[in-house]
Amino acid sequence: MDNPQVEEQITRLKDANPDVRRSAANALGKIGDASAVPGLVEALEDRDNYVRNSATFALGCVGDASAVLALVKALQDEDGGVRIEATYALGKIGDISAIPALIEGLKDANTVICQHAAEELKKMGDPHTLPRKILADARWSARERINVLDSLRRVRYNVMNITVRYEFPETRALCQTVLNEENDEARKGAQVVLDWLNGDRHLLHASQPDPSKQSEELLRAAQGGEKETRPDTLLRAGEEPEQDVSPAPPRPTIWQRLFGK
Repeated sequence: MDNPQVEEQITRLKDANPDVRRSAANALGKIGDASAVPGLVEALEDRDNYVRNSATFALGCVGDASAVLALVKALQDEDGGVRIEATYALGKIGDISAIPALIEGLKDANTVICQHAAEELKKMGDPHTLPRKILADARWSARERINVLDSLRRVRYNVMNITVRYEFPETRALCQTVLNEENDEARKGAQVVLDWLNGDRHLLHASQPDPSKQSEELLRAAQGGEKETRPDTLLRAGEEPEQDVSPAPPRPTIWQRLFGK
């Protein structure tokens, strides 16, 4: 940490006086230096609601994506003010890994949080651009991208003149369309998802003789949270089947990774 101002305020974040800690969090938000993120994330566990609120707001001001997981966790805070600031901060950072958390935020008992979650989702993209951003994000596995797309497609929110609804094609059709578009990263992601779907369909063929329903069954399985098949064990075009593959433990879903459950 090379910024003396940040170092000073990080030290103050550990002061015995909650007013001092709150003031330090606010100051770090104004400084806006990403080196303050670890200290502010730690402050999200502070016993004082106002300190957590200020730290959450500050993380949004800093705007660094490394804070996303901590802010997602803050959406579960017992204090409504902290949850509101966490929702706003996630939208301000704009990292699409927060999409599942914002969708969950639409169900919050606090109407203000629902409204913020709806607004921040809209800022991340419209029904055309956001699905393509999801396909392009290589941090997610093919199965996770399918899960997120399915969740987004089911969003129906209309409260106090705020409407959020994402209407876009079923995942296989979407991917086939994207393959003909100019976005290189989205095209790569679409191919990854199609390879996953095609490989899984091939493996399940013996137990599901009707190939016309393979995609539908896969999406139902994704929505139902059934055990995930590791993508690296699936057959892909031009590859030979792996021999004597030992059963692997199920990979955590994106919701488990984000919420720690």
